[in-house]
Amino acid sequence: MVASVFQDPRAQATSAVQSALKMIKGEPVETDVWVPFQLIRPEQLTVFEQYYK
Repeated sequence: MVASVFQDPRAQATSAVQSALKMIKGEPVETDVWVPFQLIRPEQLTVFEQYYK
């Protein structure tokens, strides 16, 4: 493996809830919400495995 991409589900869920709360309050909501991904290299794999078990 050269690299993989981690799409952060916690950050995605947090953004979704924040957008929903804004909608409930009648506040403007962004059409597109960018949740950055993280590039994972082989030397970082054990850190991600331990943190996201």
